[in-house]
Amino acid sequence: MAAFGHSAGGHLALWLAARPNLPVSSPLRSADPLPIAGVVNAGGLADLEASTMQADCLLAVMDRLTGAPDARRADVMSDTSPARLLPTGVRLVNLSGEQDHVSPPALARGLARKAAERGDEAEAVIVPATGHVELISPGTAAFEQAAVLLLEMLR
Repeated sequence: MAAFGHSAGGHLALWLAARPNLPVSSPLRSADPLPIAGVVNAGGLADLEASTMQADCLLAVMDRLTGAPDARRADVMSDTSPARLLPTGVRLVNLSGEQDHVSPPALARGLARKAAERGDEAEAVIVPATGHVELISPGTAAFEQAAVLLLEMLR
């Protein structure tokens, strides 16, 4: 099984693949997480800390996404930011539009670099003349590229 997610869904797709790495203390941990072979993160904000530096939309919902720190979870990023849960052991492709202002190519490149440094097979694919929405719009070059990547992961 491969996972695909766009924007906030990209965060969730990579988080799903990283779920086996959740801290033992996390209430989100599962004894039997779903095995994932690869992830296409299309314009996703999967590195929450890096994303808050660039994506204003994420700042508005960060507290609801991560929850508040408490005695049990002082570091709320430890089980919510997929970048903190690397390596995943799965192939990761960060697909980004060259003109994406929600999730700029720098985020895709940065996450691919972090994943590769930790031993994952990871890359950033930047689609020219493409914004955020085209990544999930049928008939666009970015959509076709995502479909090809997913099929490759499923072989």
